[in-house]
Amino acid sequence: MWVTLPIDLNNKSAKQQEVQFKAYYLPKDDEYYQFCYVDEDGVVRGASIPFQFRPENEEDILVVTTQGEVEEIEQHNKELCKENQELKDSCISLQKQNSDMQAELQKKQEELETLQSINKKLELKVKEQKDYWETELLQLKEQNQKMSSENEKMGIRVDQLQAQLSTQEKEMEKLVQGDQDKTEQLEQLKKENDHLFLSLTEQRKDQKKLEQTVEQMKQNETTAMKKQQELMDENFDLSKRLSENEIICNALQRQKERL
Repeated sequence: MWVTLPIDLNNKSAKQQEVQFKAYYLPKDDEYYQFCYVDEDGVVRGASIPFQFRPENEEDILVVTTQGEVEEIEQHNKELCKENQELKDSCISLQKQNSDMQAELQKKQEELETLQSINKKLELKVKEQKDYWETELLQLKEQNQKMSSENEKMGIRVDQLQAQLSTQEKEMEKLVQGDQDKTEQLEQLKKENDHLFLSLTEQRKDQKKLEQTVEQMKQNETTAMKKQQELMDENFDLSKRLSENEIICNALQRQKERL
């Protein structure tokens, strides 16, 4: 039976409380009874000497307790005190273990939150880097296509210049054979021929530079793909560590609940 908490704890008379038991709670005449005080944590704080209820009798009865019974009662009280102390020690140990588990759980939760924050930042960084590389790759492809188109145009132009040069050479031969008065025109054609040859040389140099640029772009594309793969691997490792910490955190939480 629970004792009602006194309203005025400062009043001395209020500290004397009564508990009324139902009749069916009481033991039989040949059974022993004992008062025990148990706190809200289930720890025995005090116990009385075992006693018996005896019905009233008109005749005077002298009840004698032997020394053996007294020693047995004292031994029983010692065992109860020892058990009480063991329960106290066990409770303190469990409280300490619970406190340690809570501290460890808090630490794991903080590590988990830190890893989650790092993971989110890395995912955002990977996404931004991926978008940047995709944009740069698209630009490189467009530039490559543009250079290829210009290269084809320059090849056609070179063929045209070579055909024009051949035609001009034939015309020059005809002019030399036909009329001496057209010497000036022949010189002019030679100059144009030299100019076309220089232009052809420059165009070939430009073509070679474009080919080198295309090769450098291909190397840059390969390097970008390797960097993207490294970031994806790092993100995978962090995700794996995050999952392991979540498993440890859940195990610690279940252990805490069992305690």
